[in-house]
Amino acid sequence: ATQQNIKALASSLAGQQYWTIQGQQI
Repeated sequence: ATQQNIKALASSLAGQQYWTIQGQQI
């Protein structure tokens, strides 16, 4: 995998975790 793909994947996973946490807090 290229560095760009890895960065995109990490951003996607982080985004999903962020929104999941926000959803639980609200």
